[in-house]
Amino acid sequence: MSGKKVRYGIIGYGLLSATRLVPEAFGFKPGWKKPEHAELVGVSSRSDRNRKEIENLGIKWYTVDEMINSPDIDAVFIVTPNLSHKDIAIRALKAGKHVLLEKPMTTNVEDAEEIVKVAQECNKSLFIDHMMVFNGLNIKAKEIVDSKAIGEINDFVFHMEFGLALDKPNEWRSNAANEVGGPIGDVGSHCMYSLEYILGSKITKIAATYHPKFTQSNVEDGAYIKVFLENGNIGTVRVSFADRRGNDSSIPMQMGYEIYGSKKVLRTYGTLFQFSGVASEKPKIRLELDDSEGNVEQVKQEVVQDIYQSAVEHHALSILEGKRIDGKDGLHSMRLIAAAHESAKNGGKVIEIPRD
Repeated sequence: MSGKKVRYGIIGYGLLSATRLVPEAFGFKPGWKKPEHAELVGVSSRSDRNRKEIENLGIKWYTVDEMINSPDIDAVFIVTPNLSHKDIAIRALKAGKHVLLEKPMTTNVEDAEEIVKVAQECNKSLFIDHMMVFNGLNIKAKEIVDSKAIGEINDFVFHMEFGLALDKPNEWRSNAANEVGGPIGDVGSHCMYSLEYILGSKITKIAATYHPKFTQSNVEDGAYIKVFLENGNIGTVRVSFADRRGNDSSIPMQMGYEIYGSKKVLRTYGTLFQFSGVASEKPKIRLELDDSEGNVEQVKQEVVQDIYQSAVEHHALSILEGKRIDGKDGLHSMRLIAAAHESAKNGGKVIEIPRD
């Protein structure tokens, strides 16, 4: 290790790496702070198109093979097409690299199980980038739920609905079912991971139905998913690529959740998105408490941190402190995605979620 910082390489330089990971997660945006426990030392991609841009930042350009085998890199952040996740992750783990893997973990449960097994055998930290749990308002929502300030929970709805299949029908998420494209795998996974974190209980059963199909995309238009938690609570996840929700500013604000308690209702706007709540972001995410008598309290965001950088720091600290992350949360997420599709294809049949 290089002092107190884990040396990372990014494998895959597409839109996410260019707009979120290099500038924000690793602090190369002007005025953006750099992570305390991680540093970006290399980038690799299938194309050399962006090589000069990366090298101008002082970051070394690698081929994938060079990066996986480099003694100058401790961990890799894999941001490649989902079908390639298994091969690259296993090669990196066996080469002695810790792995931070973009979600979904892979394209099927069996491959996810194999990645987890190899990470355990190699004693490497494996974390899947479900970054929304690091949003300060989602952290605050969890604190409120845990404190019983809204009373006993009797229902909840987590939702991410927008018009991707209408506006970008050829984008891979609207087109590549074999890449786990579609709203269940792409954004349903975020909803389910986030609700388990905020409500403090794992999903044990799922029942789902697909929305009526009317777009030209090659994936489901949307889904209505009932989730049954280990603690007895039952709620809903709504996801769609075929529902517009206003203009470019208002669409992200419709991605959030409502948690219904015996005393109050907790509502968020924009917290199930790529927002962090930093001052430069527009529109502004928010969390409200409604006592059902017309009194609405705006809850202040106490923790303001970039969600992508926080995910990197979480992984880096697990390495520096010797507290290996086993990747099983990512495997569980893959099982939820698979169960939702299985249920929807079988008339909404209730599917039990396997547990290790």
